[in-house]
Amino acid sequence: MNWKQEYDIGIKEIDDQHRDIVHCISDIEQAVARQEQWSGVHWGMVNLENLSQVHFKVEESLMRIHGYRHLDDHASDHARFLLLLKELQQRALAGRISQERIYALHEWWDEHIQKHDQPYAARFLAFAASSKA
Repeated sequence: MNWKQEYDIGIKEIDDQHRDIVHCISDIEQAVARQEQWSGVHWGMVNLENLSQVHFKVEESLMRIHGYRHLDDHASDHARFLLLLKELQQRALAGRISQERIYALHEWWDEHIQKHDQPYAARFLAFAASSKA
């Protein structure tokens, strides 16, 4: 998985965290493609889980502070990702992980950025611009 310009939401700190997550997903993909032992793949997934949990808490905190009305939907989508990741971790431990299963991370990511992150970023950026005026 590679970073795409369309993943930028315009909030530097969030974009930086997003880049770290995309890089981590890429590391997992490469480990699976190299058919590494479960430990290499599993370590990448644990790292992804840790990065994601911190990132999700940051996003959800910002939404709570700003009274974002779609917070519950956003948080539910975050929870869906963490469940997907747990499933993949279990598959990796059992040695049953494939590129096709890793692709589910791509699908979630692409949908989440477009459907959930872009809308809140637009609202926050508009609020920041109006505050400066």
